[in-house]
Amino acid sequence: MALLAKSAGVGIGALSVLVVLIGLVGILGSVVWFIYAICRYALAVTASTLEKLPARAALIRTKFLTYGRKWSILGIFILTWLLSVVLTYVLQLPALLANSAFVMSARTHLSIAATIWIYIAGFLGETLAGPIITIALVLVYYDQRVRKEAFDLQLMMEAVGEQAQMQAIPATPSTLG
Repeated sequence: MALLAKSAGVGIGALSVLVVLIGLVGILGSVVWFIYAICRYALAVTASTLEKLPARAALIRTKFLTYGRKWSILGIFILTWLLSVVLTYVLQLPALLANSAFVMSARTHLSIAATIWIYIAGFLGETLAGPIITIALVLVYYDQRVRKEAFDLQLMMEAVGEQAQMQAIPATPSTLG
């Protein structure tokens, strides 16, 4: 009977390890898919806003524009996140220096003013670094339009067409005198 209970315990332990491993693989797969989806559809808001496209058309458009550029978009996200973290910590530094909180222990307590400043610094860091990703994604959007659709040639042709229309307008004869 003891041998049966011991083998059942080993079976339950192995099953538990297997369930945990499957869960970790599922979580890792979900994170990888999430990052891929973010990079694939990063230009959808820009396409929708600048071209006045509906949501479905903007998603299709961004799939075309981000093809082959997902690593650079991921780099933009990572660099912006790093900028936000560094800026936040630099702004929090005065509060941490004032309380000598670099050596954290169970007895370390921050003052109320330092805690408030830390939250304000976090807000300021995110607020100052946040628009940079929007600017970078708009630049990537225009870069991809120029590379894949010759958008600059389209703009030049429209300018030439406007110039030709201006020259085609007959000049009115001026009356002297």
